[in-house]
Amino acid sequence: MSGWLIFSRVARLPLLPALLVPILWGTTLAWWQTSAFNPWLMGLLLLLSVALSLVVNLLGHYLDYRRSMHPDAIIVDRSEGEMRRYGLSDELVIDGYRCLVEGFVRPGAVRSLAYIALIVAVFTIIWLGLLGGWPLWFFGAAQLLLIAIFLLPPVRYGRRWWIADDLGLLVALGILPSLSAFYAPTGNLSQLAVFASLTPALLVWLAFQSYAFYSWHRDWKLRKRTMVVILGPRRALDVSTAIGLLAFVSTILLVALNYLPVWSLFVLGALPTFLRAFARGHHETIMRSETLQAINLSAIAAVLAGLLSIGALWIAG
Repeated sequence: MSGWLIFSRVARLPLLPALLVPILWGTTLAWWQTSAFNPWLMGLLLLLSVALSLVVNLLGHYLDYRRSMHPDAIIVDRSEGEMRRYGLSDELVIDGYRCLVEGFVRPGAVRSLAYIALIVAVFTIIWLGLLGGWPLWFFGAAQLLLIAIFLLPPVRYGRRWWIADDLGLLVALGILPSLSAFYAPTGNLSQLAVFASLTPALLVWLAFQSYAFYSWHRDWKLRKRTMVVILGPRRALDVSTAIGLLAFVSTILLVALNYLPVWSLFVLGALPTFLRAFARGHHETIMRSETLQAINLSAIAAVLAGLLSIGALWIAG
């Protein structure tokens, strides 16, 4: 495997365009509502989103690898045959975790890259606060705190409280970036900015969560509390479908209440792609080829929804 391919798998680079959508959506919404636009702050916010994405993905794979080495962890089967049998798999892909396990990349190198990305994120937040005001410091610090809780939970929640980590990640990667992008050029927040942030935030969060469908059995062995581990793959797909539909319905309601222009209904053009990702028939097993398709289509749906929403605001503006 080439070094670039290994980095792409460990850092989940195909997910990166989807994680930039809340920034672009919040910036365009601020321009449409107030005619305010600041390219420098938008660039810093995009840099912050990239850095935080690398922190979450790189450090997440590294910590999973360390957990698999812990004496108290359930031993994770590493042979291809075991992965196929336990994962109910028809296709095995070398993901970021297996790059570490198979020795394609040193764990220390992944950890160092994660720390470099964290340093970049901290300095970007400081710069944002100096240029755009102290609320951007608050938003950035909240993102770092929620990501830390997701990666290093100080309290072991009970089985029913798995949603606390997932909601924290939803706020950190979806809602706060959108609100930061709206506040940066305008200097204030509006009710529209808060409610409109739900659509990109939920779709981006689902794109991130789609990776858990591929690694759910490994996550169960590592005692991770994810939606797929707690509910099972089939129920988690149903819940993901309902959450995604809620994201689209929220835009329809904002249009119906005259908060967004009617052009915003263009976002429904991404609905078929989203449904292909999560709305599936009930099979006895969830094959890995299906989860890989969900990963790709969920990221495409998030990017497509963002582009359609941004285009609609430009047309209306």
